[in-house]
Amino acid sequence: MEHTAEHVNSLNCGRIVIENFQEWIENNGGWEVVLNLSSRKREKMMQRIIHLCALHTVKENDLDFSCEVNNGHGPVDFKISRGNDKTVIELKLSSNTQYMHGYTDQIRQYAKSENTDNMIYVLVDIGHPGRVKKLKEKVEEDGYNDEVVPEVYVIDATEQVSASVC
Repeated sequence: MEHTAEHVNSLNCGRIVIENFQEWIENNGGWEVVLNLSSRKREKMMQRIIHLCALHTVKENDLDFSCEVNNGHGPVDFKISRGNDKTVIELKLSSNTQYMHGYTDQIRQYAKSENTDNMIYVLVDIGHPGRVKKLKEKVEEDGYNDEVVPEVYVIDATEQVSASVC
């Protein structure tokens, strides 16, 4: 008997993966893992954790999940695809001075190289509220024009206060 499951597309799969990652960071102590990593290894380790978050979802939906794919404009952090259905995902930490360039230029160039409008930009905030505010303002501003813009996730990886502290 042939199994015919309904598969989600690459963009919805990307959303599921990033939302699972966000849940882990913000509500399951993942922020502590992020903050305890060596600062020079944080972004690379976050990429590996996202890859781990993706393994089951992409397999269940018959999608390909590739890391550091370079199709002409440098390596995008992730590409999820099935045939011509492609989504690119770029991750930056708020400590990275290139965080805005990642949103305004990098992710869009990667999407253009892949011939897709499906883009997800992830900013993991490790304690730079000014940068988060600036990105949110730019996203809001971009929402007023007609161009295709990345979906943006801002993930709070700053130290969380314990609920048991009085």
